[in-house]
Amino acid sequence: LWNAAVFSQHSRDAAYVRDAGVQAGLLSACSDAVSQVMRMAHVDMAHVAAMALLACLLSGMANAVWMRFLEKSFPGGTLRAVSLKTLVDYGCCATSFNAFFLVGIPWLTAVFAALASDGLSPAPASLLEHWSVEDWHALMRLEACTFVPYNLLAFRLVPVHLRPLGSA
Repeated sequence: LWNAAVFSQHSRDAAYVRDAGVQAGLLSACSDAVSQVMRMAHVDMAHVAAMALLACLLSGMANAVWMRFLEKSFPGGTLRAVSLKTLVDYGCCATSFNAFFLVGIPWLTAVFAALASDGLSPAPASLLEHWSVEDWHALMRLEACTFVPYNLLAFRLVPVHLRPLGSA
């Protein structure tokens, strides 16, 4: 009976992480396609695929695990717990996720475009080609202006199982 309970909990946890990844990937793909239509006449499907993949992995799956970790580490909605979760999220998760997006989106876009055309992916040396400290600083300022206020509310009001969807 104990093994069945452990298996059942593991299955629910895996489904939660999987579902968060699917939701974030779909939201990202749709929003990227719509924003491209608003800016230009065509949709770059390689870019949409890159956004969907990274959003699935980072904004969805990794974020779901991260949100649970934060909630276990700093439980509750007190001012102290909410402030610590917000600070740790900005200092650890946001810095790494934003760096992965800045590097990963251009590189994965090139990989998917190459695979769709000639099957040759770009050289790994080009991985940091589009990276710049200035872009990362700009992204972190945007993060501070958008997600820090959101997190101050979400960590107090939004249940932990809904946070990955809300932040995606």
